[in-house]
Amino acid sequence: MRLPLLKPSELDEEQKAVYDSIREFTDVAFENFKFMKDDGEVIGPFNAMLHFPGFGAEAWAMNKTMYDHTKLPKSVFQVCVLVTGSHMKARYQVFGHEQLAADAGVPLRKIARPDKPIPFRTTEASSNLLQSVKNLKRVIN
Repeated sequence: MRLPLLKPSELDEEQKAVYDSIREFTDVAFENFKFMKDDGEVIGPFNAMLHFPGFGAEAWAMNKTMYDHTKLPKSVFQVCVLVTGSHMKARYQVFGHEQLAADAGVPLRKIARPDKPIPFRTTEASSNLLQSVKNLKRVIN
């Protein structure tokens, strides 16, 4: 079952607070992230957060905290999100984070198959990436 999209003008006070927090962060941190239609209706998990704002505010706070306080380079973090999303068959997560990974400098050929990394120059970031992917596979399998 899909939840109907909510128009920003129809949000109650609690929903509006969650909506504003999402917009405030994503408009700045995720310039190319596809999370909203042209009319302002949010899509993906953000829509569910608005339908259930008590849960949504907490879920959004957790997501923001993970992004704000990660110790991983942005490219490594995004590939970890893509690997997890691919494994969980979370289509919107993969759709949304493909652009964020590209913005973080992950080559498109690596985004296409994040679960099967293509060999590349060894750097600290690439070593972290490969170790993170191996750790994720152990945890989610």
